[in-house]
Formats: sequence, structure tokens, C-alpha cells
Amino acid sequence: MIKRRRVIYVHGYDPQGAVGYYGLFAHGWRKFRDVWSVKSHLSPLNIKSEDLASWTVTTSGPGWEVLTDYEFVRYEDIITENMNRPIVWQIIAALHWVLDDLFSGATARIVRASWRFEMHHFLFQLLLVVWIIVSFLAG
Repeated sequence: MIKRRRVIYVHGYDPQGAVGYYGLFAHGWRKFRDVWSVKSHLSPLNIKSEDLASWTVTTSGPGWEVLTDYEFVRYEDIITENMNRPIVWQIIAALHWVLDDLFSGATARIVRASWRFEMHHFLFQLLLVVWIIVSFLAG
């Protein structure tokens, strides 16, 4: 039986950071605790450094107990800095991403590895290009 585990959480492109994600986690944890017949304790958020935050959850039931350490990788400073760049530079970088994937062969490699993932990937790129074209035409 597992008695201890560690989760290293690398969040997506979201500037809310450790405090925001801890709040989301705590909300979900309270719902979990209220639904299941277990005892559970959530520690406070511990901001260890500019790069790492953590919290722990201890959950137990009849004949078992699990301690889970959550390590949250922090990089909201990088995301915030990027989001503060002028939109024109963000559009140029995004178009570079699309074209580079296409001409470097990355798109073809992704199709060979997992066509379903490429459909997801392609949808984001297509929506980006459509958004740029519609904005340009509307302007």
C-alpha cells in the first residue's frame, strides 16, 4: 500500500501562481472531503522560494493513511513578463511558432507520433491564425 507520494505540479500558461492554484486545490479538497468518508488534513501553503511552493495532504480511512506532498513549480513571473509585452510582438512570436512547426517538420513528426494530439495542436494554431485574420479585416 502506498503510504507517501510526491506530486510535482507544473501549471499551464496562467499567471495566478501558487496562491491561486492553492485556492483551487483547497476548494476541490473540501468537496472531496465532504463527499468521501475519510479523514483528511490540508496544510497551509508554503512559499519556499521564487521557484517553488508546496503543501501537503494527509488522508486516512480504516486501516490506511497516505501523505501526499505537492510541489508547485512557480514561474508566474515569466508568464506575467511575457503577457506584458506589446500584442504586436506576441502575434509575431505566435506566427513564428506556427510557421516554424510547419517548416521544421515538427508538425509532420507530431502527426506520425499522435495524429489525435496534432488535431488538438492544429486547432490552436488555426484559431490563432483565424483570430489574427478576423482582427485585421475588422480593423
